[in-house]
Amino acid sequence: MRLNEVKRVYGASYKPQEGDWSLFFGLPLTDEFTKEDADNVYQEIWELGSGAKYDKFNMVDEAFNALQYAVIFNSMSEARQAKKRLQRLSRGRPRFQVDYFEIAYWDPTRASQEDSPG
Repeated sequence: MRLNEVKRVYGASYKPQEGDWSLFFGLPLTDEFTKEDADNVYQEIWELGSGAKYDKFNMVDEAFNALQYAVIFNSMSEARQAKKRLQRLSRGRPRFQVDYFEIAYWDPTRASQEDSPG
């Protein structure tokens, strides 16, 4: 993901701050697992947070027929709990596969270095 995509992802509704953790994950779509199912799974993960303080986005990766999501949490433990919940949901009905998931720390100093030209 390029930096300008990350800027669009977080948008103006919530700016990530130092101490925030992001859970990124991808959900491949199949005949049995549709976009509506993926959105329901995502909504359940998003609700583990507390509303407006948590940003969300989704992107369609047409090359892999998958949806990509990200949720921002206040702590790493919250992000880990969400990751475990995602794994549990994948074993339910409808079954689905999690393409990938990653927990990342938001580092504003690194982001500002990437923003600078040259």
